[in-house]
Amino acid sequence: MAQQPSEIKAHIKAEGDSLRENLEEIQSRVKTALDWKVWYRNNTAVAIGGVVAGGLLLSLLIPKGKSDDYDFIDMDEEVDHGAEPSGYAAVRPPSRAKAELHHVLDNTLSAIVGVANDTFQEFMSKALPGFREHYSQAQSKRFD
Repeated sequence: MAQQPSEIKAHIKAEGDSLRENLEEIQSRVKTALDWKVWYRNNTAVAIGGVVAGGLLLSLLIPKGKSDDYDFIDMDEEVDHGAEPSGYAAVRPPSRAKAELHHVLDNTLSAIVGVANDTFQEFMSKALPGFREHYSQAQSKRFD
């Protein structure tokens, strides 16, 4: 049984409206997924943890001022330049406790970044179906 042209037009219009609604829904999900305020509201603990980890990393990267922990050679005194061919003053190496603290902080920061990465991937996967598969493909291409 053949359809009438008016039925075909109505069907095409209904399909077009359905596609428009689906596109608007996808656009809304992407906009919500990329809105940092919404993400912060839903993931406050992760955001604060990231800020703390970033501050900790930044504090480790910024050079420290003169400290009592280091023995600097007074450059006004006579220095045996034969011991240091570069002419730089010798500095006492960090203590074992400081080295262990740096390892603990490094491991903690790595764990925080890993948790943030997993949380981000999970969040994006919920907001954008298929995100995890595309992310995995991109990651495998990068390391090939």
